Amino acid sequence: MQSRRVAVFGNMNNYPVILAEGLRAIGCEVDLYVCRAEAMHRPESRDPSLAGGYPDWIHDVSAVTEGDFAQKTKAFLDLVGSLRAKAYDLYVLNDFGISLSEYLPLPQVAFLTGSDITYLASFDSLNLRSHAWQPEFRRSLEGAWSVRRFGDYVLRQRFGLQRATIVCGAAPGLMPDADAILDSIGVPQERRQYLPLSDTGRVTPAPWPPAERLTILNGARIQWMQTADEAYSSTDLKGTDRLIQGFAAYRKAGGGGELRMVRKGPDVAAAEGLIATLGVGDAVTWLDPMPLEAYRGEVARAHIVCDGIGCCAGMVTRDGCAQGRPVLGALGNAEWEPVLGEAMPGLEAHDAAAVSERLLWADRNPQGLREMGAAARHFVERVMAPEQVARRIIELTSALEA
Repeated sequence: MQSRRVAVFGNMNNYPVILAEGLRAIGCEVDLYVCRAEAMHRPESRDPSLAGGYPDWIHDVSAVTEGDFAQKTKAFLDLVGSLRAKAYDLYVLNDFGISLSEYLPLPQVAFLTGSDITYLASFDSLNLRSHAWQPEFRRSLEGAWSVRRFGDYVLRQRFGLQRATIVCGAAPGLMPDADAILDSIGVPQERRQYLPLSDTGRVTPAPWPPAERLTILNGARIQWMQTADEAYSSTDLKGTDRLIQGFAAYRKAGGGGELRMVRKGPDVAAAEGLIATLGVGDAVTWLDPMPLEAYRGEVARAHIVCDGIGCCAGMVTRDGCAQGRPVLGALGNAEWEPVLGEAMPGLEAHDAAAVSERLLWADRNPQGLREMGAAARHFVERVMAPEQVARRIIELTSALEA
């Protein structure tokens, strides 16, 4: 396979950096552009050794903000000029980087990680953005111009999806609002690809913990409510209330496990209230927010990792599987199995009743749970290894551009 010079722009949830490493492993020359300042989107939160500075193939461009992209400021145009000057053979665009498409040559990959399509490419985001604005600003001329600028920004994001050589995203049916956007802008099925990715190189299987008490770790943000002050897209809502309700039902039915929750997300206070109301506070342990390496230590101490009950599986699921832990959540096997040819081993749950049922099964079947964790690791090694996904992307873009 011929080596290619690849720009990977955007690093939402540290997902694209995994692909970038896969591309490097198969011989591509890669530059990764990190465009957000939040820790969860930066490589050093995944690899603490990068906290002192990035290697020469990782570039921090977070000073050029999403607002610069929306307003097409001089900083934005200078960044475009820099990218064009490097004459890459392939652009992999993620997050608000997809809106760069019209300024860059083909081939391009729109590498979707959730809100870059369900929020940034949705006209609903105009209402969601302005939801928290002061009424006076919403009524002002400046507010009207802001809506107009963001409307143009949404159009550019949608154009990037239309123009992409391939669009990599979730399996059909897993994110209906994303499917609807791709359908509405005319992205044909032959340009949609479903290539889930797991960090199988850096994330290794952890020894199975002692089994005195079933330990359940919630790795997803604590978030399930729309509020008067903030509105969220469908991929943001994790269904934490269903997890807590299901755990309470499991305890009431005689389950003896412990639920460990990280104080991360906008609905922590609401979760504390729900736990108290349901009378399971003595079975819930709260953890402070922590770096990724410390979180992985918590995964190693758990028997089950929980991802979103109310939305499709993300990196919590794939990292949990890579560490050899069964994942409880909306795995999406009904959608992924036809694409991947097999189901992901795990504890599929979309509501509180299913959460309770799966946890009761786990209490009764410790050996089966351990075997499920090992099978989950083998599954992501076979299906989601970074080198495998990177090689497939190069093959697909080469064939479609030939």
